[in-house]
Amino acid sequence: MSNPSAWEAIADLEPDVRDVARWGQVVVTLAEAQGSEPLITVASAIMDLGKKLTAQWEAALDAARQGDRR
Repeated sequence: MSNPSAWEAIADLEPDVRDVARWGQVVVTLAEAQGSEPLITVASAIMDLGKKLTAQWEAALDAARQGDRR
């Protein structure tokens, strides 16, 4: 078994990275149904984190892709 390339290792993280924002949206929906402002605040922070992680993941994937081409 060979070691995965950097690109493959980073690409494998996609479902987990993208799930962070999705879970944030789920919590927002639940919080809105309950009228819970504190929970909406936490959910918004989770969604923001998910967006940040997604951007960082995409940048790392692009960098790894460039490195694999060398």
